[in-house]
Amino acid sequence: MENDDGSSLMLKLLVNGAWKWVKHQYQCWDIPPEWVKGSPRVQVTGSSLWLVFPLEKYVAATGGIKTIMSSSTFRTCGIDMDLDRHIAICSILETADTNLIRDSMLLGTLPKKQLSATLKRRRSILKASNSNV
Repeated sequence: MENDDGSSLMLKLLVNGAWKWVKHQYQCWDIPPEWVKGSPRVQVTGSSLWLVFPLEKYVAATGGIKTIMSSSTFRTCGIDMDLDRHIAICSILETADTNLIRDSMLLGTLPKKQLSATLKRRRSILKASNSNV
């Protein structure tokens, strides 16, 4: 993408097996100065093409996570994606006493025995890591 002036831009496209710069006209509303347009993507809707620009805005860090972590108790949610067996396990941990609050299966297509074995293995790993602290 080059030469974006707010109403037209040059996109490098593959045309008949060769890369060529093609000028495109577009319309969009005024974007506030604190937002920045990212690189566009082409979206096919019905029989028309649309250029979709992601908008980005810088937000200064407020130290929010540091404040939360310095408090006496907070909970952490971790999701274990077991990609080879089509299962995701969500664990919620209470960090004040490093206890497991809840262990839930979010998605699964495994037989019941395999699911319970996976959950037991997850709990034993968690208990072992808590005893090492």
